[in-house]
Amino acid sequence: MIEQKILLVSCVLYLASIFLFLAGKKKLSLAILVIAAFLTRYWAATLFPYLNDWDERFHALVGKNLIAHPWKPTMVERPVLPIDFKDWTGNHIWVHKQPLFLWQIALSVFVFGVNEMAVRMPSIVLSSLLVLITYRIGSLAFNERTGYVGGLLIATSFPLMMLVTGVEGMDHNDISFMFYVTASIWAWLEYEQSKNIKWVWLMGALAGAAVLCKWVTGMLVFGMFGFGHLFIQKDFFTRNVFKVLLQGLLVCVLVALPWQIYILLSFHQEAVWEYSFSARHFSEVLEDHKHAIWYYVEQITSKYQMLFPFIIVGIGTLGLRKEKFKFSFPLFIGVLAVYIFFSLAATKLPGYVLMVMPLMYLLIASGFVWVVEWLFARLPGKVFHALLFILLSLGAYQNLRLYHIFWSSLMDESYYGRNRLAKKINTESFKAARLTLPKDYVIIWCNGFERVECMFYTGNTAYSPIEEYKVQDLHSRGVKLAVFNREDLPDYIRNDSLILKLPYEMKLRVAD
Repeated sequence: MIEQKILLVSCVLYLASIFLFLAGKKKLSLAILVIAAFLTRYWAATLFPYLNDWDERFHALVGKNLIAHPWKPTMVERPVLPIDFKDWTGNHIWVHKQPLFLWQIALSVFVFGVNEMAVRMPSIVLSSLLVLITYRIGSLAFNERTGYVGGLLIATSFPLMMLVTGVEGMDHNDISFMFYVTASIWAWLEYEQSKNIKWVWLMGALAGAAVLCKWVTGMLVFGMFGFGHLFIQKDFFTRNVFKVLLQGLLVCVLVALPWQIYILLSFHQEAVWEYSFSARHFSEVLEDHKHAIWYYVEQITSKYQMLFPFIIVGIGTLGLRKEKFKFSFPLFIGVLAVYIFFSLAATKLPGYVLMVMPLMYLLIASGFVWVVEWLFARLPGKVFHALLFILLSLGAYQNLRLYHIFWSSLMDESYYGRNRLAKKINTESFKAARLTLPKDYVIIWCNGFERVECMFYTGNTAYSPIEEYKVQDLHSRGVKLAVFNREDLPDYIRNDSLILKLPYEMKLRVAD
């Protein structure tokens, strides 16, 4: 199969990249590494020929709807039943999240068509480009070898792969947020290296883009900038540094603020509710996302597994590279601040700390490089490089966790496997209905939240099972109704001659 060939090619490219980097061909090595990362992500995305439950399907639908009206984000495009504007899973105006990553999805769907791969393509591209950005940050804050190892870990990151495929919640939102946060940090370090003010303007623009993906934690780079100049370089209150910081903040505000003003004026009710809902995450446990204060610390071992000890080494050896300390230590402080802030928040979700994942990989890379150089630097050059090639290859394989990716997509007998089979069949039914069902029909009796996928693929308004009196109300208003062929249709649906019975099968899901 073509997917297996793509995986095989990407694995060969990973090995080639490692070999070429150790041989001193750094630019070619990095180019090949980015291509390998792209191919691996593309391969992983093909394993899920449907939209995943949380939260990919919601992002996909809103993104697709933005094609017709980029400044009006909607979930249910043409509601025929009363809606609750506070319900982000089924309202009309959808400002539950910031719009930049949704605009990216809209552009991709416009170019590549209404399919799940188009939804994932922006994440595939941005997470592949993260390889280069992570390499450059590592080179500036540590050294080139650390930068390359950090880039390799990003390229082969299993948690990133799960976000790209939509399996992990917040998926494309977290990928875009991580990209722009990391890119803003890269721009800051380039400024510190060159003192060219253009990098500060880029830093502000990228931080503003991060805010437009999620919210104000996207301005993390300004905290790093301030910490570095206040406590390490100790020149924060000088006129030049203060002026530079203000310029970056101004650009950030110019990028992020217009959208906030626009939605407050255009969709005031929804925007005020969503701003208040976001603020409550810190003080209240929302949507049952309650965990202990050590939740994110405990997650480190599951996210990074065998690489975890190198985080400790990387942190412990920050002070040994004194010439780079003014860059590397603020990166660690940024990671620490993010973990502390979200640990103190009442609502906890795994994705909240993923914004600093590239920095975590750089701490791992720094620890790994320090250990390897300390243990083996005295070996002959060829022996050292051969050993490093083996260690990096094994580390990349472990980090990729191919067996977990296959396991996530090929469970046929389990609870999730049965749901996966149902989703595949139902997705094909949605695609078939798109070709035959007029857009003025409303589809009812979808499986739970699968109404969202149905709206994405068909373009028709869709609802979960509804009561008989609502069906009669829709009939009285002249709304045309349709249902898929499913075994649990009640008599008031099955015997209603006014409802179009579609010939496409809808399988029941275990969860429904």
